[in-house]
Amino acid sequence: MSSELGVSSFTINLILLMAIVVLLALPTFFLFKSGQGKSAFLKKTDSKKIEVETIEAA
Repeated sequence: MSSELGVSSFTINLILLMAIVVLLALPTFFLFKSGQGKSAFLKKTDSKKIEVETIEAA
C-alpha cells in the first residue's frame, strides 16, 4: 500500500527508524567519547577521593 506521495509504508517506516537510531546514537557516542568510556558517577567519586587525599596531605 502506498501513500498519496507514492512512497510505500515500508520506506517511510525505514526512514523513521533510521532517524530514531541516529537521534539516539549520536548523543550517546559523543557522551562516551567525552567521558573516555568512564561513567559520570565514577568520575565524581574519583574527584572526591582526590580532593580528600589532597586535604589530608596538607
